[in-house]
Formats: sequence, C-alpha cells, structure tokens
Amino acid sequence: KRTPMHGYEMAGFFEKRGIDMWIKIKTPSIYKALNRLEKKEFISYKFVQSEISPSKKVYSITKNGKEYFDELLYSILTDDKATSPFDFWNALRFAKGNLTKKEFISIMDLRLEIIKKKEQQMMEKHDKAELEGRLNEVTFYFKTVMQSFAEIREITKVALAKVRDDAELPENENVFKKENE
Repeated sequence: KRTPMHGYEMAGFFEKRGIDMWIKIKTPSIYKALNRLEKKEFISYKFVQSEISPSKKVYSITKNGKEYFDELLYSILTDDKATSPFDFWNALRFAKGNLTKKEFISIMDLRLEIIKKKEQQMMEKHDKAELEGRLNEVTFYFKTVMQSFAEIREITKVALAKVRDDAELPENENVFKKENE
C-alpha cells in the first residue's frame, strides 16, 4: 500500500527500517529482484520524468503481487518449521493493513501454542535424558545456552500475549485490514 518507488528509494526504505539486514539485500540485488518480480507480474512500472534527473522506473505492486505478499506474510508468521523467532518478529512489522484483526489474533494464539508444544517436546527429551542418566554428559556451556533459550521463550510468550491483548483494544483497530478487503 506504499506509494510507488524507484529501486534506489526502496534501498533507502529498507536500510532506514533495518529491513536490509533481515533480508540481506543490497542495492544492486534490489534491481535483480525487481526484474524477477516484474516477470512474475507481481509488480509493474512506469517511467517517471523529473526536471533535474533522467527518467526513472517507478514500481508499484500489482493485485497478483499483493496476493503473493499476503500469502508469503501469512506463511512466515504461521510456519514454525521454516520461520525463526527473528523472522517472525521482523515479518510482523508488515502486519499493519495486511492482516485482519481475526487473522492477527489467530497468529498470536498459534505462536503461543507452538511455544507450548516445543516446551513440551523439550521436557520430554530432558526427562528421557534424565532417566537414561545422560544429564551429566551435558557441558556447562550447553546448560547456559538451554537456560538462555528458556528465558527467551518466556519473554516471547509474554510479548505475544501482550501483543495479542493489545490487538483487542479499540484504539488499535486502524492497524488491521477490514474483514472484507
């Protein structure tokens, strides 16, 4: 839903928001990606003439591109096997105007459920290792790493629950896509 941009503007947009670090894309790669997206008809362009510079290709997302983006966003936000927590939180930055309130809340609930299942799996592995007497084989640094992961999971659960609860607040209605859009 952004205004049309040329490739160099996109690079600045990505850099300003830290997106370039997440998707690891540099300016020359942006133009290659734009060509691929245009061939797939996910974006279109027109030449725009400026008084002070040569004409530039200015890109806009197409209906097919928006549908593809929505599918990709939903996939990243819901697929726990293909998506790291880092990717999830970065992708969530694109939720504004792209998810309905119902979809958003459903995704938060799903992520909370995913964490609970992973915690259960980890407890089962821990219990099995304990029964087999293998816990004494665990190195000191692995214990620290596992404790850190447990703390990260707890922080993530609190954050997900807060974000989910905040989604219910009337003042946040403007963040969500309308149900029939």
